[in-house]
Amino acid sequence: MQISCCTLALVLLFICIAYSSIAASTIQSTNTTTYTTTNNTTIASTTTTTSYQWTHTRDWAGYISIKVFDMPISGCSGLGNMMYRHASLLALGMRLNRTVYYDPYYACMKKAKEEALNIFPEYGYRILMLHPTSPVKRVKFANNCCRYEDPTPLESVEETWLELAGDGYVLGDYRFFEQPEAKEAVVQTFQCSEGMRTRSKKLRDMLLG
Repeated sequence: MQISCCTLALVLLFICIAYSSIAASTIQSTNTTTYTTTNNTTIASTTTTTSYQWTHTRDWAGYISIKVFDMPISGCSGLGNMMYRHASLLALGMRLNRTVYYDPYYACMKKAKEEALNIFPEYGYRILMLHPTSPVKRVKFANNCCRYEDPTPLESVEETWLELAGDGYVLGDYRFFEQPEAKEAVVQTFQCSEGMRTRSKKLRDMLLG
């Protein structure tokens, strides 16, 4: 079953509204999570979310990204597409033991990061803008925006920097992140900010009384 990007965005809005009535203790269950990106570099988030991990069969392999179409009007595309893209990349990164990054060449991603920090802080922190420090391996993958493709061939890539260079820049199929570990990671990545929960609660009260 395919889920449209607009539907995904609407669902997340209602999740924000629902979260506004849940005790904070059920959302913030542990201390700050630290993400290891290299052997000697760590990036720590400032949110308090439950930790999660994938059962890896290999050591940290490097970074993973995707070709982004930076359009003059629509930028990196709408919020729903960007969420789908990052959710799928996050799951692929967990499977391949790679850290998701975005090339600063894509100016629209810098704007997306600023917006995300206000709506989904964890997502914002995870938009890592990094310049590759060695040649990038570009692999044709997911040439259709909304169809699943088996990522097994990506496991053979040895280069540190991997970019998915197909035309399907959205990765808009839920099967990319249907594994339990990936689902948990996606849910936590897109938890709404306190400000968004407050505004959503006001909207809920106004609409529902």
